[in-house]
Amino acid sequence: MGDIDNTQGSSPEQPGGIPQGLAELAGLRLVEDWASLPHSLLGIVFRRLLEQLVTVEEIVRAWQALALVCQSWQAALRASTPLCLELSKPAHLSAAARRWLSRVPMEVVVLARTLSFPAGADCQLLAAEGFQQHSASVLRSLMHVSPDAAPLLHSFSKLKQVAIYCSDPSDRARRIDAAVFHQLPKLNCLTIAGYWGVFETDQLPSRLKHLALSNYNEHYSLEVTLPPSLKQLELLSLRSAGVVLDWMDACARCQEIHVAAEAAVLGVGSEPVQALIREVGLTNLQQHMYKQVGAAMRDGEHFQEATLAFFNLMLFSGPLDRGVMPIDADDFLQTLRDDLLPVGIDVNPALEVHPEFVTDVPSQEACFVLELVKQEAGKPKSLHFTTPVTDAEVRLLTSQPVWRISWCDDPRAHQLLSDPAFIAQSRDTLTDLLSIPLVPELDLRPFRKLLSVLGTLRCDAAALPAVLRRMPRSLESLCITAEGSPEPRDFDAGLVRHLRALREVSLYGHRRHDLAGLRRGVNMVRILNPIVARGEVIGTGANYCWPDLGSQAGEEEEGSSSRGDDSEWEEEGAAKLHADSASAASADSFDSADSVLRGGGGGSGSGSPPAAGGAAAAWTDSKVEPTAAAGTTAAPAAGMQQQEQQQQGEPAGSPGSGASAAAGIAAAAVEEPDAHAAAADDDDASSSSGSSSGSETYVDAEHGGHGHKHGGAEEERHSKQSCLDPFCPCTPARPSCRSR
Repeated sequence: MGDIDNTQGSSPEQPGGIPQGLAELAGLRLVEDWASLPHSLLGIVFRRLLEQLVTVEEIVRAWQALALVCQSWQAALRASTPLCLELSKPAHLSAAARRWLSRVPMEVVVLARTLSFPAGADCQLLAAEGFQQHSASVLRSLMHVSPDAAPLLHSFSKLKQVAIYCSDPSDRARRIDAAVFHQLPKLNCLTIAGYWGVFETDQLPSRLKHLALSNYNEHYSLEVTLPPSLKQLELLSLRSAGVVLDWMDACARCQEIHVAAEAAVLGVGSEPVQALIREVGLTNLQQHMYKQVGAAMRDGEHFQEATLAFFNLMLFSGPLDRGVMPIDADDFLQTLRDDLLPVGIDVNPALEVHPEFVTDVPSQEACFVLELVKQEAGKPKSLHFTTPVTDAEVRLLTSQPVWRISWCDDPRAHQLLSDPAFIAQSRDTLTDLLSIPLVPELDLRPFRKLLSVLGTLRCDAAALPAVLRRMPRSLESLCITAEGSPEPRDFDAGLVRHLRALREVSLYGHRRHDLAGLRRGVNMVRILNPIVARGEVIGTGANYCWPDLGSQAGEEEEGSSSRGDDSEWEEEGAAKLHADSASAASADSFDSADSVLRGGGGGSGSGSPPAAGGAAAAWTDSKVEPTAAAGTTAAPAAGMQQQEQQQQGEPAGSPGSGASAAAGIAAAAVEEPDAHAAAADDDDASSSSGSSSGSETYVDAEHGGHGHKHGGAEEERHSKQSCLDPFCPCTPARPSCRSR
């Protein structure tokens, strides 16, 4: 203690390597209360507290409670605790709300696209002198502002992520000037969405890393030309009724490319078509252009993956006005497979409803979706086949390890799986088999790491027990589809009782479902598109026999399960439901907090922020999902591809009050010197909280959503791993197209 007491002041880097935040703390004498703590440390504590809250109303009340403690805390809130808010209600941009937002530092502002805010409210907020004074140096993400707000962006030089949303369908010809984005020196993620007419992409700043363009106009053709100075894009996302893209150039400069269009037109070279005909011949022209599509991905210096979702795909070479060539789907896919599989690029086609199509909504009907992923060299591969494998593909499969194979109805599948060369390569790596024909000769026992099988019945009922007995004991997920069988099929769970690791069972198109013999380790059962009589309710009646939980509760299981407890079939008691505290009206929250800020001084606050605990619903280990009604059809392969890698988050803590929760977090904050060091950098300030409305979960434009835990420790870095922009389409692709 003597050394600390004698230390005066601090330096950015202490000789002993102590981070600046800890050095500053060590240079202080023992403080008598929290008011004397340095603002950087208080900022860490406040951010941890506010991150536990969900709604804007909760954050406003908590901020108010903290500001009322004393002037030192209010100063720390202003200096070290920029906020991250999603404004999802009209009241969030009311006059009172704008006054409050103009008096606090904001790091992230997200406007909900689904609601109508007061006309010009976003422009009034950005133009407010107070908002510019407090947020100009910390605002780094501004999402879904109107195009009228674009000329005001130059006041916020730290902006890294901007989304312009044109919500007015009557202004379909609106021009968006790309020059305004050159005034933002740190901008690297840009989204333009909605109803707009002209946007000159060749005038974009060269520092961009993510570019997402989504045009909602009917029959609009989005032609994209990247500026020559833009050497590398981490992600390019394009959605429009029509998309015209120089595919060769895009693959040379982009890591990820996502195109969703009713008609996609890809340029595959600069040489005019007439010159190509003279060079390769008219009969070989189509094949040549197909190969150019694959060559662009194979030779692309930065290319990693692409997703094309379309109803029509056409290719062109040279000037676009000389005509385009529609593809023949089968020949096109086979050419891509021949050229790309040997170089480690997986070709995964599907016919499905694309979740993010034109106008950022699911496609109205199934469209063609083509995923192309460059897989890591030296790692097991993932391969998808939509036609029977060729001899060249057999040689490929038997020469390297694979972890997943998606088949078509290929009669050679079981022969390949029993090939000694294939077994030697993939015995310890194969984990997923999709759309495998369940024929009498199939034997999967050599693959001891196999976890998931989606099989199509291609054997009679008498042969099925033997096929299932030859499944490996490691199997955790089994899907059997009877659709297309010449006669109705029944399922008896007793046939899979030997699979002790089994956790999920999915049945497509069966008539009778005898599930009484399921092991208690199975915690998920899916019944899809069963054969039912008119008026019959799925899951009831003589065609469904469920496990008797009462009789199984005391039954002793033979042997022990490889994972889990045999008591999993026992019903759990009803879980307690914790209702969220009711939030006060938005306007009241902003008005109350605004009065505190106008007062300027701190004091002892009577109010406390509400608890942030979520409701816990009762559940049982066995979940039954009858997901198809009578007379409907289902696509088993597409449905089962959704069963991969689900992540579960831990519930946030529930702070009791502003001051008490801050005190509780202080001990943890002191134990994290790295966090202190990051907080000491004013230029790289971290955000204080994440929020979403109680009625709406904010969804990322490309694939899901991001939490609002923003930090600026790496101000210049913007990558797939670090991007936390709620609208940025940068995120890992769907599990079905990822390699291991």
